[in-house]
Amino acid sequence: SELTGDFKSDSHKIKSALKKGHFYFSLDKMADPTGFNVLIEGAGSNYILGDNVPWSENLNLSVKFASKPLYPIDVMIFRNGEKVLSSNSLNTTYSLPEKGVYRVVVRIIPTLPPPDGKKWIPWIITNPFYIN
Repeated sequence: SELTGDFKSDSHKIKSALKKGHFYFSLDKMADPTGFNVLIEGAGSNYILGDNVPWSENLNLSVKFASKPLYPIDVMIFRNGEKVLSSNSLNTTYSLPEKGVYRVVVRIIPTLPPPDGKKWIPWIITNPFYIN
């Protein structure tokens, strides 16, 4: 749930999320990640980042943005460290074909001052899902 501003309640939520791996990293200075969400859906349940997910048919990894980011995006899904999908869509769904460790990296391509110009920069890096 969202943070409330109450130190005791919020510190418990943050510590619990860190312990369970229920978080992602983002470079908020590059773009606002508000509304970014990643889930594994299937078998009547939803799983969040860091979860151990029992393997079953019809599991889908779903990446969603609430609004269009300021810059073009490249949503990359990795299985066991190997890229298995790249998408520039605000809503991406990937059917998980087998067990493994899955994570998401989102890159953006802002226009930077010379000499860099335009180049892809990692923006959001998620913790993995463990599909057993």
